[in-house]
Amino acid sequence: MTAQLTSAHDARRRSFVGLTLARMGFRPFTLVSETYVALLLATRVHSAFAITFALTVHRYVTAVIFPVVGRLSDRTTGRFGRRVPYMALGLVVMAGAVWSLSVLPGYWLLVAAIVLARVAAVFHSTGQFTATPDIFGRSRWVRAALTVFVAGILPGLLTAGVIRATWHQNDPSTWAVTFRLAAIGLLFAAVAVAVLVREAPASRTAAAIAARRSWREELADLADRPNAKVIVLGTALVLASIAAFTRLLPVWAEQVLHAGGNHQASASVVIVLGSVLMIPPGLWVSGRARPRTLTVAACVVGAALAAAHVLITQLALFVVLAVAAIPLTVAAVASLVPVLVGLVPRSDNAGEGFGLVAGPVAVVSLIASYLSAVLVDATGSYRVIWIVSAVFLAAAALVYRRLDLPDERTDLRAYLRGRSSRSSLFGGQVEDQDVLAGEVLRGGVPKAEGTFELVEPEA
Repeated sequence: MTAQLTSAHDARRRSFVGLTLARMGFRPFTLVSETYVALLLATRVHSAFAITFALTVHRYVTAVIFPVVGRLSDRTTGRFGRRVPYMALGLVVMAGAVWSLSVLPGYWLLVAAIVLARVAAVFHSTGQFTATPDIFGRSRWVRAALTVFVAGILPGLLTAGVIRATWHQNDPSTWAVTFRLAAIGLLFAAVAVAVLVREAPASRTAAAIAARRSWREELADLADRPNAKVIVLGTALVLASIAAFTRLLPVWAEQVLHAGGNHQASASVVIVLGSVLMIPPGLWVSGRARPRTLTVAACVVGAALAAAHVLITQLALFVVLAVAAIPLTVAAVASLVPVLVGLVPRSDNAGEGFGLVAGPVAVVSLIASYLSAVLVDATGSYRVIWIVSAVFLAAAALVYRRLDLPDERTDLRAYLRGRSSRSSLFGGQVEDQDVLAGEVLRGGVPKAEGTFELVEPEA
């Protein structure tokens, strides 16, 4: 038993390092896809709808691919596990597609490369989301995922610094460095995943269990969970509000704030640093009010801040408003962590459950993106993207008012440590706090000596 635990610890440590390195390598792509692809498209077309179409057309495909990829990954059995092959393959294809953005001429070739990159991203993101419970066990995967996420902040800042130094808005020949840097990061992430990340042996058993369940059963299981419908609809509206401005944000910043790519990179650095500083106050606030109150308040305040963007003309003020929204957002999300974790599908079918939600949510975001683009072309002003965003956030606030939650406030620290009565995913106490310790077995409740089990559905 001791030898088995030692082997499990070593595998988990290697997997943790692999996921962390992969997050670091993936971060440049996130920055590029959020800002610089839109600026590149703006040099080929002048229509807001054409830019939005290029950045969102992949959703017609991914809305269907999400549940399919999730179902396949749940049922895959092989030497490298269920999730790793999909993560690594997706990253490799993304690397090639992103590299091609630096050399492809014309508009439609860029659209094809963006679609390829985004479809491949579905393979990666589905595997990434569902791999952590398989590797770390459901009792500790939240802490592991948060740690890996934080590790990607520094590389993001370094990437922004390189882009700031090399990107010259009036000289497109300097833009190739940005896209090639992102492609190299993705290839690095693929190697890290393929070489280091390994799921628990119990994932093979989980794959066999998942094969016995149908899509109808998965949807029924999700719909029956407390607050599932409200949270899914509210989250879809929040993501739609983000999609309403995200696609055209770089062009808005360039035309309204007169901020080129290098200035936007600097703003991104300041926003990230400011956001990190705002996390502790947000976590403190999360325990001072009821979760439903915080969630509704975050949407209302977010809608007001979004509407305020219509009036601003300086990049510095944009940064201030972006950072100002962080504390209440963090507080709302932190207060809902116990509820959100309760909605995560069982480890044996997490990919399919994730895909069945992600697909429809992507469609709602697509509608919001097109609505913003059509209004921009109709009015000739990029400012209207913020009005659309504010409307969707206001709608999310109305939906979240229907959350049926206890009046008690969330003690996130106690939840993550497994010491409160409702903090453990299985309703029990969790004594071992070491994310890298323990062995993941198949079953239903935490085991002694730091071992944790995957959940097996009832017959």
